[in-house]
Amino acid sequence: MIISFDYGKTAMLANQSSLLSHQRPFTSRLAASVFTGARTVVLDNDFGFDADASVMLAAAAMLIPKLVVVTGDECGGRRAQLARRLLDLVGRSDVPVWRGLDVPGGHDRFVGDGLDLGPEVPAPVDLVAVARDLCGASEEPLLWLGCGPMTNLAEIATRAPELTDHMDVTWMGGWLDGTGYRDPSRASHIVPA
Repeated sequence: MIISFDYGKTAMLANQSSLLSHQRPFTSRLAASVFTGARTVVLDNDFGFDADASVMLAAAAMLIPKLVVVTGDECGGRRAQLARRLLDLVGRSDVPVWRGLDVPGGHDRFVGDGLDLGPEVPAPVDLVAVARDLCGASEEPLLWLGCGPMTNLAEIATRAPELTDHMDVTWMGGWLDGTGYRDPSRASHIVPA
């Protein structure tokens, strides 16, 4: 299937409806709650490292009505700046972007230096306070989609473990090659066996 869209909000919404109408009916309650806007989806990613993150952000912006973005592996707010710029380009200026936690080496894994991302670097936020507000604003649990480091979710789970009862987490990550920059032993600190 080839997906094309206009950057205008009206055209984007029309294409969103068109895309969904060509799919099979929702076969799960989760899919129905995500694509109809009954559930808030938090997309947590290290934008500006792998190109697939930008494609995923554009697709999520087109298909998920209640979307929130948080940046992982942050490097001084540059990832949040990039996410904001991409969302604005696809007509989703309504999607909030949280600046996630800065981590050592984050600058080494950001390839967007030199891009015109706009003049404002988003300020850091208290992730726990924002997650608490989102959890309290919906009867459905948050769907936390992670595609990168788990630093933000670990911060929330450590400081406010009660919030994890109001979240469903789906994570894409891991590293099969032990010589990579990820340490396989660290997963035990975040998700107990």
